[in-house]
Amino acid sequence: LLAGIYAMYFEWDMVKAERYILRSIELNPNLYESHFILGWYRMIMQQRDKIAEPLNMAYKLDPLGGETVPGIDEINFFAGNIDIAEQYCDEGIRNYPNSMYANSMKALVVGGKGDWTSALDSLANWGMLSGIPLFDGLIGYGKAMAGQTDSVYQTIDQMLAIRESENAPPVGAVLALMYLGLGDKEKFYFYFEEA
Repeated sequence: LLAGIYAMYFEWDMVKAERYILRSIELNPNLYESHFILGWYRMIMQQRDKIAEPLNMAYKLDPLGGETVPGIDEINFFAGNIDIAEQYCDEGIRNYPNSMYANSMKALVVGGKGDWTSALDSLANWGMLSGIPLFDGLIGYGKAMAGQTDSVYQTIDQMLAIRESENAPPVGAVLALMYLGLGDKEKFYFYFEEA
């Protein structure tokens, strides 16, 4: 499985990634992570009609997983299956009410359904996570989608300062997300490629 993840995320060799992921399922069909990663792979490869099977198997093998359930939500969200995503994030919140992952995904689902004001209110409940680049990027994306662009650019400036600091955490994905929300395709692709 790790060889498949490495091929997918670091080598961008999707043929090799699929081969290794499928091989890991063949070697151990009860490893929920392999099914979950196959779902991610298929979403990335825009095989959205093929994500349900591996995600259902991952859920069957790990129905209470604090990362699995909101992860299935996230994959469905990015695949455009908003209603399915909402079912999984609601279940994730029922299982783990204090899960930042499940709650932040719920906020994105609410926003994806058109209510970015409520989404931002939900994210504001997690204000103690401010200063964590991923969380600040989610807030920035939500604000961009709600039309609050001035504060998004302030967050972008903060991420750019972090990016230039010594031993900086990777913030390319966070910058890409905010530029996606702003509709700036050129900068989105630049930071997406960096990430």
